[in-house]
Amino acid sequence: MASWRQVFEELVRERRAGLVGYATLLAGNADDGEDLVHDAIIRSFGRARAFTHVNAAEAYVRQAISSAFIDGTRKARTARAAMPALVIRDPASIAHSGGAPLSQEEFRLGPGLVAYRTPASGSWVVWLNSALEGARQWN
Repeated sequence: MASWRQVFEELVRERRAGLVGYATLLAGNADDGEDLVHDAIIRSFGRARAFTHVNAAEAYVRQAISSAFIDGTRKARTARAAMPALVIRDPASIAHSGGAPLSQEEFRLGPGLVAYRTPASGSWVVWLNSALEGARQWN
Protein backbone atom coordinates (compact mmCIF):
# COMPACT_ATOMS: atom_id res chain seq x y z
CA MET A 1 0.00 0.00 0.00
CA ALA A 2 1.38 3.40 -1.06
CA SER A 3 1.68 6.19 1.46
CA TRP A 4 -0.16 9.46 0.91
CA ARG A 5 3.15 11.14 0.11
CA GLN A 6 3.94 8.63 -2.67
CA VAL A 7 0.44 9.02 -4.11
CA PHE A 8 0.74 12.82 -3.92
CA GLU A 9 4.13 12.88 -5.64
CA GLU A 10 2.97 10.53 -8.39
CA LEU A 11 -0.20 12.57 -8.92
CA VAL A 12 1.73 15.83 -9.28
CA ARG A 13 4.49 14.28 -11.39
CA GLU A 14 2.40 12.19 -13.79
CA ARG A 15 -1.16 13.53 -13.76
CA ARG A 16 -0.78 17.27 -13.20
CA ALA A 17 -0.76 18.18 -16.90
CA GLY A 18 -4.04 16.34 -17.46
CA LEU A 19 -5.60 17.97 -14.42
CA VAL A 20 -4.52 21.43 -15.59
CA GLY A 21 -5.97 20.70 -19.03
CA TYR A 22 -9.28 19.67 -17.49
CA ALA A 23 -9.38 22.74 -15.24
CA THR A 24 -8.42 25.05 -18.12
CA LEU A 25 -11.27 23.64 -20.18
CA LEU A 26 -13.67 24.51 -17.36
CA ALA A 27 -12.20 27.90 -16.44
CA GLY A 28 -11.52 29.14 -19.95
CA ASN A 29 -7.87 30.12 -19.44
CA ALA A 30 -4.66 28.52 -18.23
CA ASP A 31 -4.06 30.81 -15.25
CA ASP A 32 -7.45 30.13 -13.71
CA GLY A 33 -7.00 26.44 -14.53
CA GLU A 34 -3.70 26.37 -12.64
CA ASP A 35 -5.39 28.05 -9.67
CA LEU A 36 -8.22 25.51 -9.68
CA VAL A 37 -5.77 22.59 -9.73
CA HIS A 38 -3.67 24.06 -6.94
CA ASP A 39 -6.72 24.69 -4.74
CA ALA A 40 -8.14 21.23 -5.44
CA ILE A 41 -4.87 19.48 -4.59
CA ILE A 42 -4.54 21.47 -1.37
CA ARG A 43 -8.12 20.62 -0.43
CA SER A 44 -7.69 16.97 -1.31
CA PHE A 45 -4.40 16.40 0.49
CA GLY A 46 -4.84 18.99 3.25
CA ARG A 47 -6.81 16.53 5.34
CA ALA A 48 -5.98 12.95 6.16
CA ARG A 49 -7.44 10.91 3.31
CA ALA A 50 -6.70 7.27 2.62
CA PHE A 51 -5.69 7.45 -1.05
CA THR A 52 -4.19 4.07 -1.78
CA HIS A 53 -3.74 4.57 -5.50
CA VAL A 54 -3.06 7.53 -7.76
CA ASN A 55 -6.23 6.79 -9.79
CA ALA A 56 -8.40 7.33 -6.71
CA ALA A 57 -6.54 10.54 -5.87
CA GLU A 58 -6.89 11.84 -9.42
CA ALA A 59 -10.63 11.14 -9.44
CA TYR A 60 -11.02 12.95 -6.13
CA VAL A 61 -9.00 15.95 -7.32
CA ARG A 62 -11.00 16.14 -10.58
CA GLN A 63 -14.21 16.23 -8.54
CA ALA A 64 -12.71 18.93 -6.32
CA ILE A 65 -11.79 20.94 -9.44
CA SER A 66 -15.32 20.82 -10.83
CA SER A 67 -16.83 21.63 -7.41
CA ALA A 68 -14.50 24.62 -6.97
CA PHE A 69 -15.33 25.88 -10.46
CA ILE A 70 -19.09 25.59 -9.86
CA ASP A 71 -18.79 27.28 -6.45
CA GLY A 72 -16.73 30.11 -7.92
CA THR A 73 -19.21 30.63 -10.74
CA ARG A 74 -22.11 30.78 -8.28
CA LYS A 75 -20.27 33.25 -6.04
CA ALA A 76 -19.42 35.51 -8.99
CA ARG A 77 -23.04 35.44 -10.19
CA THR A 78 -24.28 36.30 -6.70
CA ALA A 79 -21.78 39.16 -6.41
CA ARG A 80 -22.79 40.58 -9.80
CA ALA A 81 -26.47 40.38 -8.86
CA ALA A 82 -25.83 42.21 -5.59
CA MET A 83 -23.87 45.09 -7.14
CA PRO A 84 -26.83 47.05 -8.57
CA ALA A 85 -28.33 47.20 -5.07
CA LEU A 86 -26.12 50.25 -4.44
CA VAL A 87 -28.42 52.70 -6.20
CA ILE A 88 -27.96 56.41 -5.61
CA ARG A 89 -31.25 58.28 -5.35
CA ASP A 90 -29.85 61.79 -5.90
CA PRO A 91 -27.15 62.03 -8.58
CA ALA A 92 -26.44 65.64 -7.59
CA SER A 93 -25.12 64.34 -4.28
CA ILE A 94 -22.31 62.70 -6.19
CA ALA A 95 -21.01 66.01 -7.49
CA HIS A 96 -21.51 67.77 -4.15
CA SER A 97 -19.57 65.07 -2.29
CA GLY A 98 -16.44 65.77 -4.29
CA GLY A 99 -17.00 63.27 -7.09
CA ALA A 100 -15.59 64.19 -10.45
CA PRO A 101 -18.02 64.04 -13.39
CA LEU A 102 -16.78 61.84 -16.22
CA SER A 103 -19.77 62.69 -18.41
CA GLN A 104 -23.45 63.39 -17.93
CA GLU A 105 -23.86 59.68 -17.33
CA GLU A 106 -20.83 58.90 -15.14
CA PHE A 107 -19.09 60.22 -12.01
CA ARG A 108 -15.88 59.01 -10.44
CA LEU A 109 -16.58 58.70 -6.71
CA GLY A 110 -13.10 57.88 -5.58
CA PRO A 111 -10.41 55.23 -6.04
CA GLY A 112 -12.00 52.23 -7.66
CA LEU A 113 -15.63 53.50 -7.62
CA VAL A 114 -17.68 54.89 -10.48
CA ALA A 115 -21.38 55.80 -10.53
CA TYR A 116 -23.20 55.67 -13.84
CA ARG A 117 -26.75 56.01 -15.07
CA THR A 118 -28.25 52.73 -16.24
CA PRO A 119 -29.67 52.97 -19.76
CA ALA A 120 -32.84 51.01 -19.05
CA SER A 121 -34.11 52.61 -15.83
CA GLY A 122 -32.11 55.81 -15.55
CA SER A 123 -31.11 54.90 -11.98
CA TRP A 124 -27.66 55.78 -10.72
CA VAL A 125 -25.62 52.70 -9.83
CA VAL A 126 -22.23 52.42 -8.10
CA TRP A 127 -19.75 49.93 -9.56
CA LEU A 128 -16.22 48.95 -8.77
CA ASN A 129 -14.03 50.12 -11.64
CA SER A 130 -12.80 46.61 -12.43
CA ALA A 131 -16.36 45.22 -12.53
CA LEU A 132 -17.52 48.08 -14.73
CA GLU A 133 -14.64 47.64 -17.13
CA GLY A 134 -15.50 43.96 -17.43
CA ALA A 135 -19.19 44.69 -17.95
CA ARG A 136 -18.84 47.27 -20.72
CA GLN A 137 -16.19 49.16 -22.67
CA TRP A 138 -15.17 52.71 -21.84
CA ASN A 139 -15.75 55.29 -24.60
